Amino acid sequence: MKLIQHLLVFCIVTAGASAQELSPVHIHFQKRIPNAEGIELSANIYLPANTSERNPALLALTPYGVDNMHADAMWYARRGYAVVIADCRGRGNSEGRFVPFEYDGSDAYDICRWIGKQEWSNGKVGMFGGSYLGMIQWLAMAYRPKELRTIVPTAAVAPGIDFPFFNNIFYTYNAQWLALTLGRTTAMNAFHDAGYWNSVFRRYFTEHTPYSDIDKLAGISTLIFRRWLTNPTNNQYWQELLPSVQDYNYADIPILSITGHFDDDQRGALHYYNSLNTYASQQAVNSAYLIIGPWNHAGTHRPKSEYQNMTFGENAAIDMRHLHLEWFDWTLRDKEKPAFLQSRIACYEMGTNQWVYADSLDGLTDTSDVWYTQPVRSGVNSVFNSGSLLNELGGFDQPTEFDYDPLDTTMVDDRFQKTLVDF
Repeated sequence: MKLIQHLLVFCIVTAGASAQELSPVHIHFQKRIPNAEGIELSANIYLPANTSERNPALLALTPYGVDNMHADAMWYARRGYAVVIADCRGRGNSEGRFVPFEYDGSDAYDICRWIGKQEWSNGKVGMFGGSYLGMIQWLAMAYRPKELRTIVPTAAVAPGIDFPFFNNIFYTYNAQWLALTLGRTTAMNAFHDAGYWNSVFRRYFTEHTPYSDIDKLAGISTLIFRRWLTNPTNNQYWQELLPSVQDYNYADIPILSITGHFDDDQRGALHYYNSLNTYASQQAVNSAYLIIGPWNHAGTHRPKSEYQNMTFGENAAIDMRHLHLEWFDWTLRDKEKPAFLQSRIACYEMGTNQWVYADSLDGLTDTSDVWYTQPVRSGVNSVFNSGSLLNELGGFDQPTEFDYDPLDTTMVDDRFQKTLVDF
């Protein structure tokens, strides 16, 4: 017999807390949702406790554990949305076997259909989440569940485009990510152990380990890694995972895409956005919005006004939760469009520290510059001392040469002693 845990959460009254922050929420833990294959997916469901109305639902399907999104789910539920946070197939408490990318779109479709039949649902679903969760939203859109009315993919990874390789070059990071998602539980502490991963990657470089053995070096062994290695280019395997031209032809929901200047998955986010603009109807294109901020991958979720040694204006640290809420209110409740979205594209211009608006990527600027590679005067002596870019010729008549010896690990040894991997 399946046991569905049910909890009514009451907020403790604190000074300065808003009425919304004090709103009670019903949580149904580990609700079983059968997909079309009979596999039961597990979800935590957050319902506003102070209303008997049917509400729009927000859905996130995650491989990183549903509890990781508890705070966001509570925040939206207190503002009148039913929120469904589900474990991907084979992860957390969901049945089945987790195979990255391959079943997420169809499972998201089945969950959307299930939500539409619930007594607390008004039949409208919006999706949210970043990185892998952003990808799932695009895949769900391709399946076109009638309940799905909008998606907000943030820093969306695109398999075969920017992960697990780029331009046919695989990342060492793949071993780290596979360790995070190996099995059903999420190895978050191991994933963030910079010392361990630096030691693994240092051995990989200094011992000249074949890339095909990096999983063994990292202490994992998975058929998923082998499957990736047998598909080392953007071939049919990867192309069939992503939305097709026909899928974009049928796109008919408003979409808000979010990425950053320093986002590792900017290529993925722009791949989806550009594909939509190329193949979708003009009506769908007109309802697709894009935000590009001065953020890294994590910063797209919780924007800040600085990154590494760069400081931007306070206007860079937008309230992303509030913007999501305004978007969902507009697309699911017919309220006003978010004031921030003055045009289809909002791009943060570093230097002036201003948001620039346009209706196309080409429209973001009306000028272009030519830059020239400028070698250092003493000659290039390493990839970390290879010169600079200037907007005028530097007067060097002869090209600069640099010889790279992959068996020379002295520089690698030095770098690994001085740096830590930035996650």
